[in-house]
Amino acid sequence: GTALLIAENCVFCRGCNHGNCPVGITTQDPGKQQQRFMLKHNKELKQIAVDERYLEAKQGLIRYLEAVAEHLRRILGELGLSHPRELVGRVDLLEQIRTGKARWDRLDLAELLIDVREDPSQPAAG
Repeated sequence: GTALLIAENCVFCRGCNHGNCPVGITTQDPGKQQQRFMLKHNKELKQIAVDERYLEAKQGLIRYLEAVAEHLRRILGELGLSHPRELVGRVDLLEQIRTGKARWDRLDLAELLIDVREDPSQPAAG
């Protein structure tokens, strides 16, 4: 969703549903799409292939998703896990942290962090 749009150079103007995206990501207007690509690269406005126009956006998304996957692998490794499905039901890995902001720190998440399995030493079913 939002993170992928930002990886594609979204400026988060909230204009997606109006067709007024200032960077041309969500516009259906071919002229705006063309202008977005050309102005960004300081090139003269000219016709180019659609594939070329979206190549940079595609590469941005790939870099973002690879970074997310690498970060997840690192976290899983630190927890001694090898796959995200091993996180299912593992409330023992969760803790409430204080933010220093009274509004958020008043929330009591204790009941959400209770392990309800009959035998918490056994992995969660999944």
